[in-house]
Amino acid sequence: MTSIAPIHLNYSKQLIKKAARAYWRRYIAPLSIGLLLTLTIILIVDLFIHGKTGYVGHISIILLLSGTTAAASYFMILRQAFVPFNRMKKLEAMLELSDDGFKITSNINSSEFRWAVISKIMRLENAWVICFSKYGIMVLPISNVNPEAKEFILSKIKKYNAEII
Repeated sequence: MTSIAPIHLNYSKQLIKKAARAYWRRYIAPLSIGLLLTLTIILIVDLFIHGKTGYVGHISIILLLSGTTAAASYFMILRQAFVPFNRMKKLEAMLELSDDGFKITSNINSSEFRWAVISKIMRLENAWVICFSKYGIMVLPISNVNPEAKEFILSKIKKYNAEII
């Protein structure tokens, strides 16, 4: 059994926004661009089939749908990232690591996760975005996490074939 001392985590709204934005850019924005390209191809095919009538309406609909989809997905990711922090008096938590998983305890609750539920970790400069198989994302500030603990986390998730970015 590996023993690593509990780690004090300091969150900030700016850190959470930055991490959520990076996650959105990496995984969601390409889907929005894909939607825009797909709709554009549909418009071009439709214009060739039916002539040039109504193309302004088509372009407006494409831009509206693509923009709305991109904005809605960004705000959903941002909301999901902020949910745990909305009720916290202090944006602080304790991280406890074990061979089976990790536990995060704040002034409002405690959550435990097994290493096997992590599908990927996106490493940023000041935070890691932990992506769960079915449960969404979690922002983990890493400024107070020592190199030994970081390596421990990475070794545990590698064991379960999680993607490390």
